[in-house]
Amino acid sequence: MNKIYQLFFSIIIILSIFLCAGPVIAEDTIKVLMLEKPNSPLPSKQAETVDKLAGKVFVNGQFHTGSFEIIQDEKGLYFINNLPLENYLKKAVSSEVCSDWGIEEIKAQAVISRTYIRYYKTINADKKIHLSSTILQSRPGEHNIATLIGYALKETKGEILRHDRPPAKALYNTTCKEQASPPELKDENYIKILAYYFPNAEIQNTDNTNLQAVKIVIVY
Repeated sequence: MNKIYQLFFSIIIILSIFLCAGPVIAEDTIKVLMLEKPNSPLPSKQAETVDKLAGKVFVNGQFHTGSFEIIQDEKGLYFINNLPLENYLKKAVSSEVCSDWGIEEIKAQAVISRTYIRYYKTINADKKIHLSSTILQSRPGEHNIATLIGYALKETKGEILRHDRPPAKALYNTTCKEQASPPELKDENYIKILAYYFPNAEIQNTDNTNLQAVKIVIVY
């Protein structure tokens, strides 16, 4: 009888652990073709997978960590890095902002860049590559404002621009050679900065840890 009770309580404990753990949510990733230069050749449609590996690899003169698919065509080998979307976003924003940008301008850039990335992930969802990029290459000075960028990503987590149907094709001059926002918006919050560049859009939170999306409509 004692063994029956022990078995019964063991089953109860296992079920309690399973139910309390909650659903397992897959990590949101992006498949990036790693290019050394903007004009580097792209793989042809005939490119085939030759290997897959995870860990650290040496590509384009630098070490990179991730989950890689190696493809090959008549022009050579190509590396596709399947990495967490927010990790890639951090590299993207680091390559697009300047050290003299304010935190609200960096937040606005984070939303724009996340929208751009999700747009291409959506339209290329069934393809081997979501987008191609050179920004995985390390650049001098990119760590100077890493703390501000990390904060901006956290404060805008999951937020993208939507227009008519999600996500918007957020084309925007994203280089620190240009002024981030007009002088009259220099000290405004990122919602107003986004409204200036995307007057017909709205911000929506698409964080996949939430069961329901939270819409934040831009107020003009």
